[in-house]
Amino acid sequence: MKTFLLNRPFGFRSFIVAIILALTFELSWAEDHSQSPSSQFPSPQIIELQTLIQLADDNIRQSQYEQALTSLTRAYELSETLEDDELSNNVLNSIAKVYFNTGQYEQAHRYYSELVTVDKANGDQEALAVSLFNLGHVNASLKNHLVAETNFEQSLAISRDLEDQSGMAYTLKAMGVNAQAQLNFDSARTYLTEALQDFAVVNDAVQIAAVHRHLGDIAQTKNQFEIALTHYEAALPTLAESASNMVLLRTYRGLSTAYEQLQQYEQAFISQRAYTQLLQLQLEQQTRETTQRLQVQFETQQFADSNKRLALLNQSQQQELQHRQQLLQMQYLVIGLAIGVLILVAILWWRSRLYARHMERLATTDELTSLLNRRAIVEYGMHEWQRAKRFNRPLCCLLFDIDHFKNINDTLGHAAGDKVLITLAATVQSSLRKTDAFGRFGGEEFLLIATETDTQQAKILAERIRHEIETTIYEGVTDRTITVSIGIATMQDEVSLDELIAHADKALYQAKDRGRNQVVIYQTDTT
Repeated sequence: MKTFLLNRPFGFRSFIVAIILALTFELSWAEDHSQSPSSQFPSPQIIELQTLIQLADDNIRQSQYEQALTSLTRAYELSETLEDDELSNNVLNSIAKVYFNTGQYEQAHRYYSELVTVDKANGDQEALAVSLFNLGHVNASLKNHLVAETNFEQSLAISRDLEDQSGMAYTLKAMGVNAQAQLNFDSARTYLTEALQDFAVVNDAVQIAAVHRHLGDIAQTKNQFEIALTHYEAALPTLAESASNMVLLRTYRGLSTAYEQLQQYEQAFISQRAYTQLLQLQLEQQTRETTQRLQVQFETQQFADSNKRLALLNQSQQQELQHRQQLLQMQYLVIGLAIGVLILVAILWWRSRLYARHMERLATTDELTSLLNRRAIVEYGMHEWQRAKRFNRPLCCLLFDIDHFKNINDTLGHAAGDKVLITLAATVQSSLRKTDAFGRFGGEEFLLIATETDTQQAKILAERIRHEIETTIYEGVTDRTITVSIGIATMQDEVSLDELIAHADKALYQAKDRGRNQVVIYQTDTT
């Protein structure tokens, strides 16, 4: 029975067990030979073939593909002289796996195609389903996505006939990933959703998480960020325990993007930070592995040098010099690696800092007008409110509202309305003092915090702004004049900034009631 492309459970322990069983069988055969003359013991060629396959499997697990290919080439030549279909298929499967893992897809395609032909001839439907599945993976890697889809559909049909739930789940997942690579996201989502249900039946948590990640990527591609967020969050706990760093990196990157698009900037920052930390850990792990490998090489060389000195006393001085030269080269290499890692960490830190600043700007800036958003202008106002209270300084709030703005959106469209908001914001911003803070309060409302400004100064400022807005030319609005109504409230007996803004709002509504396009100052006795 062949296995899927990434799994082949046969190692050194199995090899030892096979040898012991073979010896036991041989002794038993020798004892009972007189009673069972028809008994047969595996030929030396079959034992050699099994040994070569096991040795190759051990090499594959250790990523020693050249050694594995050497053993498998000999095993392939030997299998052609035998009549053991199962062993021959195992050889073909192992060779194809080596070529696939080393990126030699054309060679892998050749052997998997041969396996499909053999399985069809033998009528082994279970093995044929696996071979078609593996051939589909190879075709997908060769960008032959339509051919790969055909392979997967054939494998899926066989798995369904065999009622192989796990086989159906893996094949549906592969079909979804293949469709995703072709940018056919609707089909990809359908296949992956079916795969998710089948993996749930076989209770494969790791594959469930992997499918959720793919569904999250598809949802994000279609700008369905809330759905993407749901899939990523479902995948993350399991992937964090079992997946490779690369899969986790993609998941955190997807989470960061989804949170950012949903304006959940704190969660986006946390996900991005996790992504950055994971990337840094990956780099540190690679550095540690390189350092350990160099250390092992150094210690091995040092041990060899020591043995040579004992064996060849007349060459001790020459060997010592050679050892010191090698040590110096190792030190230079380690220092170079350390410097490289430090530079890389510095770059990552700087990029993280820039990203944090960018996230902070997004959290405090209105996306359309580039003004302070409501939260940011209110926070600034609270700061100035406390300062004005502490030092008994004047403070004014000016609340703006564009007159008949709904009519502009209804008649000219929201695009024209957006242009009015952008132009108005730029007009007001260019005429303010450095100490003034101007932000979008909501919709067509704007809030201006004027420090060190009494009522009369605020009125002059408001009238100047109102006049500039009225005389400004707005793109796309040629049949009417854009005006604003402004309400002014000066800090007096208010107990909070919210109360001061509420007073400015009352004055604003008085300006609306009096005919718009005017400035009204809140009076204490106003009801």
